[in-house]
Amino acid sequence: MYSHPMRRGEILLLAAFACACGKQPADRQTQQGSEATPVVDRIVAQGIFEGRATHTAAGDAELIARADGTRELHFASNFVITEVEGPIVVLSSRDSLGDTLDPEQDLILGDLLSSSGEQTYAVPADDPRSIAWVYCVPYVVEVGRATLLPSE
Repeated sequence: MYSHPMRRGEILLLAAFACACGKQPADRQTQQGSEATPVVDRIVAQGIFEGRATHTAAGDAELIARADGTRELHFASNFVITEVEGPIVVLSSRDSLGDTLDPEQDLILGDLLSSSGEQTYAVPADDPRSIAWVYCVPYVVEVGRATLLPSE
């Protein structure tokens, strides 16, 4: 039989101390009969960037519902787009932005953080828009877009 250098009383004391410090057994929900489903982040829509006009764009975009109730537009690490002056990220319900942003249909999420790589933009929790745009403000030009289709 294996003999641990700690005596049985010391082990019980440590176990009692751990419980008193707020440590809960990992299976506490099971012990209480609760079948709570954990809340996790989930991808609600996704798409692939494509260039517009003479610009190049590629990479994945995802609309993510976070466990805390917030939503985010996430550009994946494979995102790349033509570098332009004054690019912004827009979420819209329109297939084409043309040369004018419409405050009723287009939501500006902020300046484009980088012309490549992973980046994230906050989106209002109940926003129904499903087309992500990179738009050049100084020249009023569509640079790239990703149509976000519902995930299964």
